[in-house]
Amino acid sequence: MPSIAVPHDFFLSERNTAYADWHGAFWRELISNSVDAGATRLHVRTRFTPDGGFLIDFADNGTGMGRQTIETVYMRLGASTKRDEAGIGGFGRARILTCFSQRAYRIRTANLVVTGEGGDYEIRETDSSVKGCAISVTADPDEARRLTRALTMVLQQ
Repeated sequence: MPSIAVPHDFFLSERNTAYADWHGAFWRELISNSVDAGATRLHVRTRFTPDGGFLIDFADNGTGMGRQTIETVYMRLGASTKRDEAGIGGFGRARILTCFSQRAYRIRTANLVVTGEGGDYEIRETDSSVKGCAISVTADPDEARRLTRALTMVLQQ
């Protein structure tokens, strides 16, 4: 069955118009997802890559995601596991912010590794399993200063 192709510019436009401060929202969303997954530890590392990207590694020791959640929720815009009685949920906007609008992303959870750029992704199974979830995002290096500053602000809150 054919599917809708979504150009990378769409994700950038959504990120830039849906969030007044997408840099701060980026970090709040990653932290919030970790807390919701029961994480008691977070690890954050940022650095520039030899090819000129700005790499963000964010890992937690929460429950992580299984293949079904990745395929039917995480990689589907409009799908969410977060709904309260009033029907409020994310509808996939956070994934646009944290992964799809960035240069590239990699998610490691359970025995799965997801690699992608924009809406294109691949899921690979590994022989070993990890606890929690680790997301590595390659952001535009022009955003490094704002993302670093936003992380500091979010952690101070």
